[in-house]
Amino acid sequence: MPSLFILIPIFGIIILNLPLGGLLKKCAFWYAFALFSLQIILAIFHNPFFWSGELESISKFFNVSFTIDHLGFLMLLSIGIVCLSSLVVSRYVITDEDERFNFINLLIIASIGLCGVVMVKDIFSMYVFLEVTAVASFILIAFDRGRHALEGAFKYIVLSSVASIMMLSSIALFILIAGDTSFSSIAAALKAGTPGIQTRNFGIRF
Repeated sequence: MPSLFILIPIFGIIILNLPLGGLLKKCAFWYAFALFSLQIILAIFHNPFFWSGELESISKFFNVSFTIDHLGFLMLLSIGIVCLSSLVVSRYVITDEDERFNFINLLIIASIGLCGVVMVKDIFSMYVFLEVTAVASFILIAFDRGRHALEGAFKYIVLSSVASIMMLSSIALFILIAGDTSFSSIAAALKAGTPGIQTRNFGIRF
């Protein structure tokens, strides 16, 4: 049930931002702390029962397939450690409660994007989660609102826009070649050397 690593943070952000006064803001830190700690624990002591299969009731509304391998566990562990470390540091660096609450929201959104990139099974979904991470990262870079922060954010968004165009062009090329966006179909088409369309007209050689 790897999709829970995406759905639980999403539902958590929705609940934390309900207009219920300052009570939920005080719980945000401990919610994020528990979330990242659980991710680290599951990445280290991964249980095959938890990681195998998807919830049928969720898959009806959340039509994205996820998978995980040994490298994916290592990446999830790294994401959890970085996010947990950033969360703990923010408790002492960011003194304003509202700013710290906004930082926690952005950190959870960034972790959603990163975990999605690690676990998705098709290249277009990977692009979507990359964009989620990019948007959260852009705001985090400009979070300080100082001159250097805004300059770094501007450079980041320019480079990110160029990268997005190149990624979308690459995805379109893969669709022309394999007829699908899944990693397995793309790998099979590249290994077979027989794309689904006549690519010789485009001057493409495999």
